[in-house]
Amino acid sequence: MLRHHGSVDRYPISRRPLTVVLRRAMSSAALLVTALLLAASPAGAAVDPTPAPGPSLDPPQTPTFSDDIRQRLIIGVIVVVLLGIVWYGRRIRRKRQKSS
Repeated sequence: MLRHHGSVDRYPISRRPLTVVLRRAMSSAALLVTALLLAASPAGAAVDPTPAPGPSLDPPQTPTFSDDIRQRLIIGVIVVVLLGIVWYGRRIRRKRQKSS
């Protein structure tokens, strides 16, 4: 049995193994998808030569940005106060242990 491109089939259509049928169907599907992709993207499409803008190195001062700075400042003050309390408490305890 001759196919349209000149190759000889080993099996008649009714007796082809499933693997042969699936392989041919998958190769046909792959060719169809490739043809559709090539047709959808024309070769002469205009490409924008300007690069995409990068990240801003100096972020604008927005209300959320200033709130974030304020919150970090408050947390920093609280940390310093707590460390001061711990340092003072250990200093007092060391002096009491030396005197007794």
